Formats: sequence, C-alpha cells, structure tokens
Amino acid sequence: SCPTLYSSYKAAEKIIIAQALSNQIGNGVLPEAVIALSSSRLTFIELESFTATNFQKRQPVPEVYTFTDALLMSQFHSSVDFLTKDFVQKALAASRFVESVESAVPAPPTTTEIDRIQRAFYMFEIYRNIFTRHYFNRQWGSGAQQGMFFQYFSVWQNEQLACVHDYLVQLIIPAFNEIAAHDVLWGSTNIEYATGPNSQHIQAILSRGLAHLHKIAMADSYVARRKLIYKPHPPQCELFLFPAMFFSQSVFYPFDIKFEERIVLKRVFFIDEDSGPEYAWRWGRSYEENVLLFDATPQARKLRKWAYVMWDRSTLDRWGVLARWPDTLVNPSREEEEKKNAEMRSSWKRREIIYVAGGYGWWEAGDEGRVEWLKGKSSPWDDEAKRRECDLCIGTVRCAPHRLVLKIKN
Repeated sequence: SCPTLYSSYKAAEKIIIAQALSNQIGNGVLPEAVIALSSSRLTFIELESFTATNFQKRQPVPEVYTFTDALLMSQFHSSVDFLTKDFVQKALAASRFVESVESAVPAPPTTTEIDRIQRAFYMFEIYRNIFTRHYFNRQWGSGAQQGMFFQYFSVWQNEQLACVHDYLVQLIIPAFNEIAAHDVLWGSTNIEYATGPNSQHIQAILSRGLAHLHKIAMADSYVARRKLIYKPHPPQCELFLFPAMFFSQSVFYPFDIKFEERIVLKRVFFIDEDSGPEYAWRWGRSYEENVLLFDATPQARKLRKWAYVMWDRSTLDRWGVLARWPDTLVNPSREEEEKKNAEMRSSWKRREIIYVAGGYGWWEAGDEGRVEWLKGKSSPWDDEAKRRECDLCIGTVRCAPHRLVLKIKN
C-alpha cells in the first residue's frame, strides 16, 4: 500500500539520497562538490577558518545528506557535467598529439581523467565562493589568496585550475566580443574587445560562477547571450582568478624539476595515484630556469588549451608527449593586430554618432537598419523618411538637395 511504501522510503531515505549522489557525481569528485556547496553559504567571518579546516586534508564522502542539499548538488553538477564534456571536446581538438596517433574519433577520456577535470571545475567554483561573494573579500590580494587557497594544492593541481580558467575565458570571449562589436552604447563608450584573460570585463563575468557560465554556453542566439551578459556599463573585476594567478608568479616552490627526481611539493590536497599530471607539468616547465606557481605567458596558455595536466600517464605515453619538446608559440603578426584595432576604433566613432543621435541596440558596419531609435523615430540618416517630411519635395519628385543626397548615396 502507499503508506507502507512511503514508510519504507523514509526509512531508507538517507541511503537512497547518498547513493543517488554517488551515482551522478561519483565518489572521486563528491568531496569537492560538498565543499563547493558549503562554501556558497559562508559568512565573511567564516572564510579564513573554512579554508584551513577543509584544505588541510581532503575529507571523506559524507554518509548523510539532506534532500535540499542533494538537490542543489545535483543541479549544480549538471552544469559541471556539461562544461566538462565541452572542455574535453575542445582540448582534444586543440592537441597536435591526438591528431598524430588517434583515429578520426579519439578514444574517450578515462574515468580518472573525467574526475580530474571535474575536480578542477569544482575548485574554480570554490575559489569563486571564497573570494568574490562578499565585498570585503574581493579586496584580498594575491598574497592573501596564496596563503588561504593556492598553497594547499600541488603546482599541477593549481595548473589544472588554470586550464579550466583559460577554457572558461575562451568560452565567454566570443559572446562578449559579439556585443562589443555590435551594441551602440558599448561602442559609443569605447568598450574594447576582449583578447585574453587580462580583460577585467571577462573576469567579472567569470566571477558569476559556473551555473551562470553554463547558461551563456547554452544560449543559442545573440539576444539570449546579450540578456545574460549585457549591462549598460559592463562591470569590471580587478582581483579575480587571473590577477591572483598572475601576481603569484613571484611565489617559488623549492624543488628540483628533473624528471628523475620525484619530489613531493608542499601539500597535495588530492593524492593522485596517476603520475600523468605531475610529469606533464614538469615536461611543460622544462624550458624554464625558475619554477613559478603560475605561468601567465602565452606559451603556457597554449599548453593549457589542450589540458596537458589533465591526462593519465598512459594517455600521455600513447600520444608520445613526453618524448617531444613543448611547442613554440607563433604570435599573430603586428599588421593583423593593427588592422583589428583600427576597425574597432572606426566602429566606436560611428556608434558614438548614432548614440548621440538617439540610436541604441544592434549595429553593424554597412547595415544600420537594425538600430533602434528613441520614441519610435526613424533613423536621422533615412533619406526616404527625411524626403517625405520635406516641403520642397512633391510626391515622388525630389527637390534638388534630396536629388544630390540620392546621387551621393548611390
């Protein structure tokens, strides 16, 4: 009967919820999912003690969850799962090693590789929860963030976070630049295109968290993406993840990076039994004389594009990665950069004129028909509308000035 069935469910509710979460998220990632949820509820005064308590040692998977917590974790993991699949697809497409040894369809990532990537996404969300949810903790500089966060992880685990960060930057830049290229108001106020992670506008969008970034990735039109990103004056974020990583370059880890000398770094939050990430990190730093916590150079970003520290040792060996030197970087020509900047400045000037005249919304060079005008007015450059209001024009017969306009226009 229904009462008997309900009683049976209530008696086993905690076990059912725990098993459902384990099936969806997996025990390899579940501790980070729990920390992500907990960190989203912190008050300002709890932040410092929270990091010391939770990052000294990775906590075992809880045995009991409330239904509300389980639901929130399940919903959030849907965003992590979506972004992980997209991350893997783009990383494999960017790797020259995959092309040289794999068939037309690369082998799918292993369970340990998926777990590793998802832990990095949760690490991103935990960082966001700790350093951006309250006004005052946004003022913590890279030194404070180093002591409260980065120091608890090995350099290759921090590099995994950097891989996720760089992926999210490239996920958001096209949507942001689409608005920067076409919105009248943004053009009139000289909002520059984002070209990399150093854009404070991009960092501000990233600080909204993975659930918001998932929505942007899912948006299938300019209108939908604009609704999620647009503000008349786009916010800026000076102290999110990229600045924290960049200014942490002065933090050195005292160890020898030679392959044959396997030295454990300060702390390792998650003990990865696979040596792939560590060896990939050492291989990627083989060109450096000094070892930095984060490398903000374009060369390092190129390695992160194919997620070099996310793969198992067997995968790296199959691809033949460690037997080769890291790629050298080919920078875009100066002429290409100057041409793009000139087009952007020209766009700004035109959109400023349109904005001052009362226009707003979508704009594109050579096609201003989609610009909207205040109070439903027509464009001040719409010759036909102006001609109809002209006292000197009779019917379809244009006056001399409007014949000249038509001649110039054609």
